Amino acid sequence: MIKLSGKIIDQTIVPNNRIIYLNGLVQYEGKEIELTIKEHRESVSVRQHRYYRGGIIGFVCKHYLKNITTERLHKYYQKRFLTREDELGDYTFSTSELNTKQMHSFIEKVRMDLRHPDNLWKIVMDTATPEEYWEMTAIGTWE
Repeated sequence: MIKLSGKIIDQTIVPNNRIIYLNGLVQYEGKEIELTIKEHRESVSVRQHRYYRGGIIGFVCKHYLKNITTERLHKYYQKRFLTREDELGDYTFSTSELNTKQMHSFIEKVRMDLRHPDNLWKIVMDTATPEEYWEMTAIGTWE
């Protein structure tokens, strides 16, 4: 199986990696193939997930909200910021359904809520920026 990304320009497939594309043509020469074309979606990165789960949710539960699990806090914010209403009712998106821009927006909403004195817990909780988090994890000072 070969998975490629690229663009369609003037009704022609233009692959991002021409070598893999050409090797695929050789590999499947004379064989019947199945071709699926879909719009590329920039999915949430592993780094974004690790930062959100460890640098924000994990940190807050460990240092501020010790009686709340990380999963419970995540579900609270998921419902609060990722629920949309449509003709079928409320739908809550999973973070895995977000793209990188949407995940960044979600993370910033969570961080802003934690820093706001009128949040659910009435505690101002400061969290590291992504840059601070990755720097601290790299040098081993992150708790």
